[in-house]
Amino acid sequence: MDFLPVFSATIAWMKQETPVKASEVGEYVYCKRAWWLTFNNLAKTTPHMQDGIERHDAFYLFLTSLKTRLAFAKLLVTLGIVLLLVSLLGMIFQMVL
Repeated sequence: MDFLPVFSATIAWMKQETPVKASEVGEYVYCKRAWWLTFNNLAKTTPHMQDGIERHDAFYLFLTSLKTRLAFAKLLVTLGIVLLLVSLLGMIFQMVL
């Protein structure tokens, strides 16, 4: 139940206004919760946060490998189409001669 203090603090925070510094605007706009956790020194301190970071890192690696596989698949399809066209042109030239 490590998340309960964070959750109750979040509700308390939502009831009050906290100024956002100019240097923090980018992080605040991107993710208000991440900004709030950093603002209250709670970022990367709980096991739940660490688990989330590890899951995000694993998902990033998965997406990176997926993009590489997709690029390789596109290359293979392009190569297959080129070889098919060369083969068809060869058959056409054999028929003509």
